[in-house]
Amino acid sequence: MDVMSSYTLKKGTYLVSDPAMIIKKTMDARSLYETLWEVFYQNPKEFQQLIIENVQFLITRTAEGDGIYNGVGTDSGTIMIISVDDHIHDERLNLDLDRRGMLTLRLDEEMTVEMKRYNLYFSNSIQIITNSVDL
Repeated sequence: MDVMSSYTLKKGTYLVSDPAMIIKKTMDARSLYETLWEVFYQNPKEFQQLIIENVQFLITRTAEGDGIYNGVGTDSGTIMIISVDDHIHDERLNLDLDRRGMLTLRLDEEMTVEMKRYNLYFSNSIQIITNSVDL
């Protein structure tokens, strides 16, 4: 089965990264982090839009687990997309821009992101290929 999903990203700033780089390792963030994995692993083959404890994000697994994919690093085998603008005041999140191992997207207009074969394709031509068969 070829799993594919797409979502629309509104104008704004986004981070694309491993959830562990975005969710802080604090007591306040612990419940968010634990619930994320509980919910995500109910359907780990899907590109999911989740809202957990008022934090909205997209998350997908990678085809080949941990690694660095087009500059985006993961040691959880997943990649998360989160709106910085929507969560800038959430103390549980590290939303610092332009960090090594993550992608910062600054969108001047709405665009789409599609997951196909665990690769992410953005309508502005950015691609995060996690399936080496597709290289």
